[in-house]
Amino acid sequence: MGTALLEMVILATGLPEGEIRRELQTLMAQHGKTAETLTTEDLREIMAEYLQDVLLAAKERHN
Repeated sequence: MGTALLEMVILATGLPEGEIRRELQTLMAQHGKTAETLTTEDLREIMAEYLQDVLLAAKERHN
């Protein structure tokens, strides 16, 4: 399921596939996951942390 899930997310973003693929692979590696082992819950946790980091960085830039 992991590989199919990852591909679905990559295509759904509408972002350049190569760039988003690299970003997601980096995030997965930081969490000890691979495309083959990724579950929906893993992806949810990884993306929640990523979004929190992005929002915090954006807030800090505006202060």
